[in-house]
Amino acid sequence: MVKILQLPRVVECRILRRETLFTVLVNIENSIHRALLRNTGRLAGLLNKGAKAFCIPKSTGKTRYILLCVEVKRGLYSILDTSLHMKIFEKLAHKDTFPWMKNWTIVKRNPRAYESILDYLIKSSDFIGFIELKSAVHSNGVYAMYPDAPSPRGIRHLYTLIRLRKMGYRSVVVFAASFPGVRAFRPFIEISPEYGRLLRSALSQGVEAYAFNVVMNRKGDILLEKSHLPLELPL
Repeated sequence: MVKILQLPRVVECRILRRETLFTVLVNIENSIHRALLRNTGRLAGLLNKGAKAFCIPKSTGKTRYILLCVEVKRGLYSILDTSLHMKIFEKLAHKDTFPWMKNWTIVKRNPRAYESILDYLIKSSDFIGFIELKSAVHSNGVYAMYPDAPSPRGIRHLYTLIRLRKMGYRSVVVFAASFPGVRAFRPFIEISPEYGRLLRSALSQGVEAYAFNVVMNRKGDILLEKSHLPLELPL
């Protein structure tokens, strides 16, 4: 695994329970704190009581910490924070880690396209493209999967990417996985068969899809396990 970056000021904690869609109660040095959770997925099997996790302090708002990751294998942590997924992706893209980003640069975050706000506007010479980054936060030990809950927003984004591709723009969906040892990415059709069907249709219409896998260790190092995680589409 290759070290991408190191996070300063990480604080070890233990999960107590998910309090709301956006908050988790954690135990830090025998004190209970409310941590911001920047991931609206179900996160089944990840936020178990007593699970080891890491937070970082925050200075504003109603919560004192942000939950970053939880331990899924001895000494290795699954990154849950979607903002951190974006930071990691941008770092990798700028380092030319992805062959499919060769000669392309990120020029803008959160571009508006039709009825959607996507994650990135990219450019190469006179060509324009769009990228939507999704967090694959469920795993059965073999695959990293998305979505882990029904996602009308995720489906809308795929329709937008298809529409953009038909208009001549490059359209890309990227899945950020964070599970040590997974073999591939696949859509979580048991949760959203519609997303699986639409992803297959999008690929047949010229939309591109890629996945990569990163984890965090107990030192706060972000490690790249696979820059190209294969995609498998169930029939």
